[in-house]
Amino acid sequence: MVYITYVILNIILLLIFIIVGRNISKYPKISFWKLYTPAIISYTLILGARWNRGADYKHYQNIYNHGLEYEQKLFSAINDFFNLLGVNDIGIFFVYSFIFIFLAGFIIKYYRNIAIWLLPLFLFAFTTFDEWFIRQGLGYSFIFLFLIFLFNDKYSINIRFIGCTLSALCACNIHSGSIFTIGVIILCYVFCRKPFDYRICIILYLFSSYYFQYNMDFTYVNIFLTHIEGFDGRMDQYIKMSDDWFSNYASSDDYYRKGFVKLFQTLGECSFFYFTNMAFKLRSNIIENYKVKSLIILFNVYVIGSIIGQMFFIVEIPKRIAMTIYILWCFPLAYTLCTIRFRMLNQIQKIFFLTLTFWCYEHLKYIFYRIDDVYYFIWDRF
Repeated sequence: MVYITYVILNIILLLIFIIVGRNISKYPKISFWKLYTPAIISYTLILGARWNRGADYKHYQNIYNHGLEYEQKLFSAINDFFNLLGVNDIGIFFVYSFIFIFLAGFIIKYYRNIAIWLLPLFLFAFTTFDEWFIRQGLGYSFIFLFLIFLFNDKYSINIRFIGCTLSALCACNIHSGSIFTIGVIILCYVFCRKPFDYRICIILYLFSSYYFQYNMDFTYVNIFLTHIEGFDGRMDQYIKMSDDWFSNYASSDDYYRKGFVKLFQTLGECSFFYFTNMAFKLRSNIIENYKVKSLIILFNVYVIGSIIGQMFFIVEIPKRIAMTIYILWCFPLAYTLCTIRFRMLNQIQKIFFLTLTFWCYEHLKYIFYRIDDVYYFIWDRF
């Protein structure tokens, strides 16, 4: 019964996001926030009501109850504020979920013309991340605001600078690892305004996934990480366990993605490189040109994350860092799906286009077959 409830509620959540995304795109004259409200409510309730799901759930309950990790000042301030209001260590997860999905609304509103695809893809991309990496997910809420101020040239340069600075400070004072994500976004914004060529992307991806991942001596990564010890208390804990991450145990077959799933991912990601390049060349009227330029930047950020993620697929810390930029795939993919017309493709292109269904894989696994086999909500804790 626990499993069935979990599956039904997550399917309902997905259906709500599909319907809300469709309505946001279909009815541009209706207030975005009015249409988006069901997504906020459903996400807050369903994600907030989880119980002991994700590796750090109990850890963050202890942090909330005992005031730990005070080096992350904004995160501690948020916890202290809601503690004063009498919110308990279960209710705080509703707060975290609400902040995340509410602030995500600003970037979704910015791309509302492609919301029909963006909203469900956003759910696919961020649900597991937000559930498992609680503080990092909360910090990402402010990265969404950072993107708005970075991209929206309708604001004055002063407002954009102040907005980017404040939102970046908020993100980094919740989770200091946010500085890596923001840094890569800024580098791509300044230096990579054109989409990376799909042919180069495919070559680098295949090299990273099928050679580098299996042949790299990861002790060199360990040496690098020792130089950043002290930057973040949580990261220090990972670094102290680095011998395990880089040992033969960490390199065992259990850490690799194999067989059909690896092939499916390879085809899906390489097809994404190809069709997104095609979509950017088509320059459809679905979305304003300056927003397309911002999606190019997000595509380039994702490409970097994809390649680094494959290089360090079996190594916890670099893979987790890469994930924070890889996860932005949902924005350019939504644009691609809104722009490319399936019926206009030739037969070979249609076959490869269908491999984009890979991007549903992780979320469907999250719904039907969790790797931790934990499906609890707060009413299951008794």
